[in-house]
Amino acid sequence: MDIEETYGITSREVRNLMHDGQLNGERNHGVWYIDEASLFSAIEKGLLKDRKKALRAEAAK
Repeated sequence: MDIEETYGITSREVRNLMHDGQLNGERNHGVWYIDEASLFSAIEKGLLKDRKKALRAEAAK
């Protein structure tokens, strides 16, 4: 899954949360492989923002 394209979450945000132990995953050959459960948990906790979803919601108004 391409985190930046799908959710609008930057590599820096992913790296920082992985370093803090808030997100599980790895980077292999330039691609992030993130555990979806930890990703959704981080979004629910407000540690990450699903910018693409927010943009779609704003456009629907």
